[in-house]
Amino acid sequence: MLTDLLGDPFANKDTKICIDRKVLKHLLAEAESALPFEYSALLAGRANAISQFVAAPAASRQPAAFVWEGPDFFASLRKIKADGLLWQGVLHTHPATLPLPSTADRQGWHYPMLSYWILSFPGGKADLRLYRYSGNRFVQHDYEIR
Repeated sequence: MLTDLLGDPFANKDTKICIDRKVLKHLLAEAESALPFEYSALLAGRANAISQFVAAPAASRQPAAFVWEGPDFFASLRKIKADGLLWQGVLHTHPATLPLPSTADRQGWHYPMLSYWILSFPGGKADLRLYRYSGNRFVQHDYEIR
């Protein structure tokens, strides 16, 4: 099922990942409204561009982890596929810490070809960082808002 759903936004290592401005605005608003709980969303699009997202259900939110229950996860992937898009990555928040990959992030990430976004709100201001998993570690990567 996943082979026809997985994008490869880092296929060209020199290309910046692009995220749609309206998508980002909605993600930031939803993530901030979920505080103090973690928020997560699957990101979708084509090539190196993110043009849509599917948020995890509010019932799955926890203060220090993001969780996708199997049925919700697969329903979200089906929606992405039905919309003719590819799964490009995951965004989640770190409500009480900086947007740096944690040990749990490193141990729980199984899709190195996808983008990994961490959002936090230090001092009330959004700080969004994009990472690529490469060589058993996360490496910060540039992105563009379009």
